[in-house]
Amino acid sequence: MTLIFRKLDAQLGEMGQALAERERERLEELDEMRRLLLKYAGDYEAKLIAEFDACLPEDPPWKQ
Repeated sequence: MTLIFRKLDAQLGEMGQALAERERERLEELDEMRRLLLKYAGDYEAKLIAEFDACLPEDPPWKQ
C-alpha cells in the first residue's frame, strides 16, 4: 500500500509543478498586459485624445 501512495505522491508532485508553472506563465502574461495598458494610458493616450480633440469643431452644432 505504501508503494501506491508513493507513486500517487510523485504523480501529484509532477502535476503540482506543472500547474504552478502554468500559473506563473499566466501571471507573467497578466503583468505584461498590465504594463502595456499603463503604457497606453500615458503619452500614447494623450496623443490620441489630442488628435481627436483637433478634429472637433470649436463650437458644437447644437450651440450654433
